[in-house]
Amino acid sequence: MIDEFDYSLCKYEMNIVFLVDTSASMVGRKIEQLNEFMAEAVELTEKFALNEEIRIPMRVIEFNAEAKWLYGDAKKRVDHIDWTPLHVN
Repeated sequence: MIDEFDYSLCKYEMNIVFLVDTSASMVGRKIEQLNEFMAEAVELTEKFALNEEIRIPMRVIEFNAEAKWLYGDAKKRVDHIDWTPLHVN
């Protein structure tokens, strides 16, 4: 559904960067809640962008002992994320 929208027609753009913690402090219910939130946040963001006809590219950074890009990076943004549940590292 999102892939069918022509983002070149958008007048506005809003970038979102999610920073997600997968350190040992997130063991148990915390990591489950993080995954539930991210799945819902990504879905709502994509629906909002489609309904409002604006572009909302996203990026996700995971951090534990170090930080790394999960979706997108410093130069590349993504308009769609198939959220894959994270695990504590």
